[in-house]
Amino acid sequence: MSRFNSIPEIGDESSYKTYVVGFLFILLIVVVIGAIGSGVSAPEAVNQVDAAMTIMSAAPATTTAAYTTEVSAATAAQSATPTTSATGTNAESAENGTSYSFNGSGTDVTDSFTTEGGLVVIDAQHTGGESNFQIQAVSSNGTEEYIVNAIGEYNGTVALHMPSGEWQLDVTADGDWNTNVTQPRYNEEDIENLPASAEDQHAAFYGPFEFEGATEVTFEIENDAHAAVWLARMNGEKVELLHNEIGPYEGTSLVSQQGVGLIVIEAGSADWRIEIGG
Repeated sequence: MSRFNSIPEIGDESSYKTYVVGFLFILLIVVVIGAIGSGVSAPEAVNQVDAAMTIMSAAPATTTAAYTTEVSAATAAQSATPTTSATGTNAESAENGTSYSFNGSGTDVTDSFTTEGGLVVIDAQHTGGESNFQIQAVSSNGTEEYIVNAIGEYNGTVALHMPSGEWQLDVTADGDWNTNVTQPRYNEEDIENLPASAEDQHAAFYGPFEFEGATEVTFEIENDAHAAVWLARMNGEKVELLHNEIGPYEGTSLVSQQGVGLIVIEAGSADWRIEIGG
């Protein structure tokens, strides 16, 4: 089983070595020309060349050590927000971020909360209301994220990527509501088995799952509401739209990417059912 990968692709070790060796080769030429031009005796020139060659021969090992140190530092710094091509491979140990809970009645704005950058999960419930129930996250710098847009009672879980910062929830409601904001970070032991299936009416997410390519995802909407299904990275970033329909609807699509990821369902009031890897 593969592990999540928390190191973004920013280059590889071989290209870094090539750059350094090329630089040292030029340095060697400069040493030789300088020795000849300054009238250094032949034995001294040879000694200078030998010293430069010693530096060059040691360069790959030094470069490798420096590269390994940089990668290790990147792993430690980013283990909480794994991001890779496809959906993610290679799990690093990570701790969940801080959680927050808010509740109220009617339209209101919550106290501020802090996100660390990465996957944020917002559980939201609305009871006793018949009109619009909307939640919008607004950051201190003006960034907006639309969380919920439904009518009447609601009980859903929204998973999304949010950058680090200070946020507030702007809630529109005519009933009682409560929200729980969590920042889960998954490890290798959290991977769930496929196939999997679920049904609901509102937003939800499932996983993490390990996809091996060409994994079938069958989605069904029984009423005339809209719903969408996304493949997402472990940090909540959506990478592949699998279904985006107004019901009644039933169809099957394929997860074309390989690695570990989440299945995210966006729905306001759709009666839906999903089968993953069935």
